[in-house]
Amino acid sequence: MDICSFADEIIACENGQKGLDWLKNCLLSGEQLPDFIFLDINMPIMNGWDFLEEVTPLFPDFKTQVYLIILSSTVNQADFEKSKAYPIIKEFFTKPITLEMFIELKNRWVESNSSNS
Repeated sequence: MDICSFADEIIACENGQKGLDWLKNCLLSGEQLPDFIFLDINMPIMNGWDFLEEVTPLFPDFKTQVYLIILSSTVNQADFEKSKAYPIIKEFFTKPITLEMFIELKNRWVESNSSNS
């Protein structure tokens, strides 16, 4: 990711529950939320859909604070359609992600932040 200056720090959580716990800790401690979350649909313990169900009521301003991207190996059209029901999802990409995709995402994020200012 650093090849395109995408992030200063990367936090990886091995499943949805650990990711949710990390975000809850941010909320409790007042720590800044991440700019981006790359969420896989197919994860152990808590999948991406369950993560979304849990995180949505906890973070009412999540949609404007975090650029959430589904990054999954799924090619199931039903998953893509289901993602449209979650306004906090900004993008849906199928793995593998390329350098060009990272650059495109960064540009969209910069653009969305400048329009929110």
